Amino acid sequence: MHPELRQTIKFTLKIGLPVIILSLALAFLVGIFESPHNPAFSDPSYVIWWWASTISTVGYGDITPVTNLGHFFGILLIFSSLIFFSLIISEIGNIVRILAQYKSKGYASVNHRGHVVILGYNSFTNGLIDMLFERYGKDTKIVIISNYLKQVPRSDIELVSGDPLDKEILRKASLYHASIAIIMTSDNLTSPDTYTLVLGLQIERYAPKIVSIAELRDPQMRDLFKHTKMDHVIWESSLIDSILKGDKEEEVKLFKLLDYALKEK
Repeated sequence: MHPELRQTIKFTLKIGLPVIILSLALAFLVGIFESPHNPAFSDPSYVIWWWASTISTVGYGDITPVTNLGHFFGILLIFSSLIFFSLIISEIGNIVRILAQYKSKGYASVNHRGHVVILGYNSFTNGLIDMLFERYGKDTKIVIISNYLKQVPRSDIELVSGDPLDKEILRKASLYHASIAIIMTSDNLTSPDTYTLVLGLQIERYAPKIVSIAELRDPQMRDLFKHTKMDHVIWESSLIDSILKGDKEEEVKLFKLLDYALKEK
């Protein structure tokens, strides 16, 4: 559960439960003062019925206090119910707002199989997504994992917000059931290829059967990646040629790496 949602629910319970207990105590005080003079309050079940109808602001009017003390504590009960419902309505609205933003902000888990998981987001990710949709169709499920994006960048993909190195985040993105994982070079790190290497090793441990592709910038990292079990490496220059320059030769090379994984999904 997201911390903001948890905090809202805890606050609602922290304030709401004491108000409910107070109002119930007031109802039984009314019952104590009313029962000698008003048979309707002689049975505790009737008192609870009157309390529920009053605090819910329904107020059927079938049971009413007749004594001065009954009226006094009844007024206190009515005011406590107003406080309770103003609080509840406000916090329920807040909870609905949080739940509405839950998915768009990447807090929700996804439950796909055979989907594409893109780990990281940079200036070329949108172009790559467009290429994937163009080749494999708009029904292709694409999930982005990023700890820098605050909201899903486009409506045709899904976001899981968090560190891709965190196994819980990988679980939320359903990486184990994905067809392919593509690691994008980070624009926010001074040594992005080193981070990509560590992330590739994490993917190997968590989802060893997945087809994995890593985008790299520094050709000198080629030898290090030979020691991993990453299936393929895409050089950033080749991705630029495919997306920005319309280099069909480079695009063919790129999609040869993807076809056998996604065509079998």
